[in-house]
Amino acid sequence: MLFADTFDPMELLFASQTLNLEPSPRRLNARLEALLCNGIGATKAELAIWVDQKIDWVLQSTQEPADAPTDIGAAAQRVPLSALHHAASMAEPLLLGDALADGRFAHDPYFQGMTCCSLMIVPVLRYRAARALLILENRERAGAFTACRFDAVMVISDQLAIALEDV
Repeated sequence: MLFADTFDPMELLFASQTLNLEPSPRRLNARLEALLCNGIGATKAELAIWVDQKIDWVLQSTQEPADAPTDIGAAAQRVPLSALHHAASMAEPLLLGDALADGRFAHDPYFQGMTCCSLMIVPVLRYRAARALLILENRERAGAFTACRFDAVMVISDQLAIALEDV
C-alpha cells in the first residue's frame, strides 16, 4: 500500500504532482480514483466539480462517455447528497468514521442497505469557496480513514486545486 499509517512524504508529493499531467476532468478522475483507492484505503472515490453554467456540482466518471458527466441531482445513487452539500456549504472537510451512525446524514437514501460506511469529503478550495469535492468511502470497515490518511488526502487536494486550474 502506498500510504500506510506512516508514509514517505516525498512519495506522496510525487504521486499527487502527477495530477497536473491530466488534460481532462475524466482522466483526472481516473488518476485520482487509482491514487485514492490504492493508497488511501477508499473502496470508492468520486470527484465532483462545480460548474458555474449549471450552478450545480457535476460528478466526473471513468465509466461514462467523456461528454456525459452526471449532474449531482441525478446521481443520488452515486453519492450521499446530504453529506456532499454539507461539506460544500461549510467549505471544510467532513470525516465520518461511520456515516450511518451520524444523525445528520444517516437518513440519506444513498446509505440505504449499507451496514457501515466510512466517509471523507474534502472540498478543493479556490478563493475560499469549494470548486471541487473529493468524495471517499469505505464500506468494508468503520473508521477506515485515519488522521494520517486524512493528511495525505489534504496534500492531494492541494495538488488537485492546481490541476483544476488547467482543466
